Parts: sequence; C-alpha cells; structure tokens
Amino acid sequence: MIFESLATNTTLKALCISVNCIELPCVDSLAKLLKSNTSLTKLDISGNNFGCSGAKLIFEALQFNSTLKNLNFSDCMETTDPLCFDTLHLNSLEILDLSDNFIGDVGVASLVKALQFNTTLTTLFLTSNSINPKGALSISEMLQFHPSLTTLRLGYAVLGDEGVRAIFTSLQNNSNLTVLDISSNSITADGFQHISDFIKSNTTLSSLSMACNRIGHKGVKFISEALQLNTSLKFLDMRDNAIGDEGTKHLSESLCFNSTLKHLNISNNNITNEGLYLIFKLLEKNIYLSQLELLDNMIDDDEHYWTVDRTLQYNRWVLRNLLWPKTHYQLSKKRQRKIEETILILRLICVPKDLQIYLIKFFLELILVADSVGKSPGY
Repeated sequence: MIFESLATNTTLKALCISVNCIELPCVDSLAKLLKSNTSLTKLDISGNNFGCSGAKLIFEALQFNSTLKNLNFSDCMETTDPLCFDTLHLNSLEILDLSDNFIGDVGVASLVKALQFNTTLTTLFLTSNSINPKGALSISEMLQFHPSLTTLRLGYAVLGDEGVRAIFTSLQNNSNLTVLDISSNSITADGFQHISDFIKSNTTLSSLSMACNRIGHKGVKFISEALQLNTSLKFLDMRDNAIGDEGTKHLSESLCFNSTLKHLNISNNNITNEGLYLIFKLLEKNIYLSQLELLDNMIDDDEHYWTVDRTLQYNRWVLRNLLWPKTHYQLSKKRQRKIEETILILRLICVPKDLQIYLIKFFLELILVADSVGKSPGY
C-alpha cells in the first residue's frame, strides 16, 4: 500500500524500508514507483533478501529513473545471477552500497559493465561479496574509467596478493580516490609491497583501512618506508595484523618524518610494553599524530599507557591552538622543523601551556612580518 500511495507524491526525498521482510509482490510495486518517481534521491532497502528476481526488478526500474542518487542495496541477495546487472546501465547513481550480497567475481564483472557509462558514481561499497583475484581484475578495469569515484570499500573478500597487485597497479593512474578499505583480504607481506609502492607516490588517498590481514613485521616495514614519503594519508587502520614490537619499531621510526597522519589504529597487534615505549618516544617528536588506538594488545604498563594518552591530548591541544594565523603546514619544511624543535624544548622544560602557545604565536607573527617585507627571520 505504501508504494501505491507514494505514486503521486512529489516531495519525498529519502525513503528507508530496511529489514522489513518485503516480498516479491511489494518489490514489483516498488519497482513501478521507481520508474515514475521524480523526487526520490535516497533509498535504503537493505536487509530485505529480495533474491535475484527482486533485484532484477529493482535494477531494471532504475533504467527509467534519473533522480535516485543514493541506493543502499546491502544484504538483499544470497546469490546473484549476473543477469541482474547485464544489459543494464546504472547511469545516475552517485552512491551504491552492495555489501553482503555474495555477488562473486561474475557479479562484479557484470556490475562493472552496467556502470561503464556512469560518470557520477563517487562511492561504491562491495564489502563481503566473495570477490577473488579474478573479480579484482574487473574492479581494476573499473578504476580506469571512473574518474569520479572517491570511496571504495572492498573489505572481507579474498583478493589476496594477486588481486591487490591488480587494483593498486590500476590506482597508479587514479588521482581521485580518497577512501579505500581492503580489510580482511588475506594479504601477506608480498601484497603490502605493492601497496607501499602506491603510497609512496600517491597524493590523494587520505584514508586507508587494511585491518585483519597477514602483514606481520615484514609487511609493516614496507608500509613504514612509504609513510616517510607520503603527504596525503590522514587515517590508517592496521589493527589485527600481528605486527608486534618489531613492526611498531618500524612504524615509530618512519612516523618521526611524517606530518600528515592524524589517526592510527594498531589495536590487537601483539604489542607489549616495549612497543608502547617506542610509541611514547615517537609522540615526543611527532605532534601531528593526535588519535591513536591501542586496544587489545599485551600492554600492562599503566604508567606509560597514561603518559601516551596525555601526550596525545597535548598534541591535540597544541594543534588546535596553532592553527592561527598562518598554519604550521603552510610553512617551509625548514621552518616547520624549527617550530617543532621549539615546541619540544618548551615541553621538556615544563613551560606552562599558555606561555608555550604565546611564544609559538609570537614566532609565527615574526614569520608573517618577515614574509610581508620579503625578508627571512633567520629560519
């Protein structure tokens, strides 16, 4: 009844009917609504398990709809006949969530074909879809002709090292992707070497999730080398990767030279008190890392744990107060290092926080004045 009543509605913009046990006759009514509706821009029908027949009705209806931009179709099919996407053209969608549908490699190839003429898609979720290296080849093909795509989630699949190589090779020519999730994909240290090569030169990716893989301390060494050169990553999720204290050492050494990473998750990584001490020494030198997750490790040194927490709070406080009037990031590398050294010295000699900020702002003002008259203040 609800879909029939909406047939004449011209104001509704968003509709959520997730987890409602919608049966095939109702799906048919929804499909008819999508064909004629010109106002709906967001539709959430997740968790309804339409099966392939229902999915086909929905996606065929989208051929006649040019206003729907955001579709959540997650957990709607246990298996997918590739005909659900074949011969279709999903040209208007901007956000598409197909998570938990087990579409497999054949379904991915079919989906890529349906999206080949779409120039608006920015976000694609394919989490938990039983995608193997063969499916990764289809995704790598899609990345080459989808310049608008900025967010891609491929977690909980079976990409492996081969699939990762295909995807990251394709991403070398992509300058728009900002968020990527490849968590739980059976990636080993060999696969992380390909990821490292990409991170070294990429300047657009800001969020990378690679939790629950098999990186180990060898793989984290590759990533650490890349982080010394990367200038775009702000969020990195490496939880549950068994990096241990040795991997923590690699990360700590490399992040001393990184001023862009803000949030790091290394929970559940077999890190002990020794690794915690390395992190503490890192945070003394790096004021940019302000969010650090260390849950479910092997740490029982409460004193150092709380010292790390206080140092993170301090870093957040300093960064919040230093964003005036010309931010730290806009200065030359040489000047940045000088200010970082000054902050470290002021902290070590226990200068009160308010006085620290006053002195740093004073230095920044000197730089501004010097820049305005074209003279260098000496650093």
